[in-house]
Amino acid sequence: MSTPAAPIPWQQLAVPLIGLGVLGTRFAAMTCCWTAATAAAEAVPSFGGPTLRAMVSAAGTGTVDPLIGVEGSRPVFWSVLAVGLALLLGLIVGGGVWIGSRAGRRGEPRSAMAGHRDTRDMRGRAAQKRAVQLRPSLAGHDRIDNRDLGLCLGRRLGGVGESRLLYASEEDVMLQIAGPRSNKTSAQVVPAILSAPGPVIATSNKVDVYTLTIGLRAELGRTFVADPQGIAGVEQSWWWNPLADIKDLADAGYLVAHFSRTVGAGNSNDANPFFTRGAERLLTQLVLAASCSPDKSLRDVRTWLATQANEPVELLENSGFEEIAEGLRGLQDAPAETRGGLFETALTALGSLESEAVARLVTPPSTWRDPPRVPVEEFDPWRFLVGYRTDSSGNPVPRDTVYLLTREGAGSGAPVVAALVDHLLRIAAQAATAQGGRLDPPLRPVLDEAANVCPIANLPDLYSYFGSMSIQVLSFLQSYQQGVAVWGKSGMDKMWSAATIKLVGAGVQDPEFARWISDLIGPLEVPTYSHQYGRGGGSTSTSMREKPVMTVADVGSLDKRHAILLSAGRRPVLLELMPWYREGDAETISAHAAEATAQVRQSAVSALGPRNPLAQRLAARERDPRGGAT
Repeated sequence: MSTPAAPIPWQQLAVPLIGLGVLGTRFAAMTCCWTAATAAAEAVPSFGGPTLRAMVSAAGTGTVDPLIGVEGSRPVFWSVLAVGLALLLGLIVGGGVWIGSRAGRRGEPRSAMAGHRDTRDMRGRAAQKRAVQLRPSLAGHDRIDNRDLGLCLGRRLGGVGESRLLYASEEDVMLQIAGPRSNKTSAQVVPAILSAPGPVIATSNKVDVYTLTIGLRAELGRTFVADPQGIAGVEQSWWWNPLADIKDLADAGYLVAHFSRTVGAGNSNDANPFFTRGAERLLTQLVLAASCSPDKSLRDVRTWLATQANEPVELLENSGFEEIAEGLRGLQDAPAETRGGLFETALTALGSLESEAVARLVTPPSTWRDPPRVPVEEFDPWRFLVGYRTDSSGNPVPRDTVYLLTREGAGSGAPVVAALVDHLLRIAAQAATAQGGRLDPPLRPVLDEAANVCPIANLPDLYSYFGSMSIQVLSFLQSYQQGVAVWGKSGMDKMWSAATIKLVGAGVQDPEFARWISDLIGPLEVPTYSHQYGRGGGSTSTSMREKPVMTVADVGSLDKRHAILLSAGRRPVLLELMPWYREGDAETISAHAAEATAQVRQSAVSALGPRNPLAQRLAARERDPRGGAT
């Protein structure tokens, strides 16, 4: 009968290991005694057999005379011997712990995944060398700040000290998939924003992304906050003109694509392709017409769609777009039913602008329903990339931050957010080309909840070349299927393949995706020992079998302190995440966050109105903290 034994049969090696241990200990003890004797006396037994015989004699007589003689210094002998034995004991204990940990880790994920050599180009001097190669402005610096090394991903489990910190370079683009409450915000989103050496675009539907980072980012540069749904309660102080950089029909099409997704354009499973494509073309023509006049905005486009006006035809003709004007005039002469369906579909695509708070983000203050209470400036995308602030020498410092906060549902600003981010990314690519191919410092778009907040239609295509321009896009999704729902199966597969850094965090509940990750990590060969017993005695045979390094269950139950790193050309890595509250500046971050949170709370109370019972209760508590509601 055969029974599987433990993967490593330490019991078979016990006798020889114990023998070697005894011999080694005796040799080390003899060395300690001889060293102590040499330090305490001038005439001592020779090292080896004489010393060993002297030790035996000393043990028998109860005196150290055989080792150091009568004139030797006993205090020196015992002091040196004590230090030597202490070191010996430390080595024995440390070696035992190390062997035990290595044995205990056999078959665990960290022992079979990437090791020290696999990740050497992502840490230490190699990361510093790579940073200097990618950013010429760092050349000649004696010391490079950690934020300039790249994006810190976490610590490689199984390493020692600071050498375990792994950095993604600025030419890496990242995709992380992790479920809700998986430490994603604390360990990835917030550190990515705070550590960015250049400008940042931050999207999210959570207020803590704003409160935890606004203080420190405001110290580095200007901050611009778009908050149409009052997530952080920040009053609008800027607006963006999406028509300013439109020069032709293609430019208008980039903008329209983000709005037409809301009516199913490009998704023939959900809508009539004739109406969606036709409405998209109509909307593109009207947006181009609006860009031909400096006093027109997207509000005028909505009015034209509602009234089917002829004004856009005239604007196009007067600006040299005669062919486009003729096409628009022909559409207006189409049968009423066809024309009405196209105009209605196009108007529906601009449905997000029915929210006044969203419309104000992309229209001038002169068109607002209510005049602004604070000064409002027009946001300059190019100035954002170059830097609004200057250093002591008068040179622009590109460290500004744009926060785009919105949620799904009524009043969502997702189409506007996607349009602005897409525009910033496209002009960043132009800026990189003008600067020789790369941005220095890099632009870091941190797209938290990318599928809900910033569903850029061509994001998978952008991933394929943005890294080479130092546009370090980071997208965060709750599941792979969430990405499929937005970009389709082929689009999501393309983005996954193009991402040079892929992180899989806790909370993965899709068995198919978890199985895929398990297969990508690969198998581990482990030995199995079988014992055969018979009349002539026993024998042991060894065979190798494969087992997954991480099973589907392991992937699905991953600790929220850990993540799986998949990167091009390297074996998978098991990471220990580094949340912001474990960093050296955690107290500073907390202080800024407390201040920002207090402002958010005050704005929320003010939004309730003075007659709201909760607002009254909170106001009373503010006046008398010791009092309470009865």
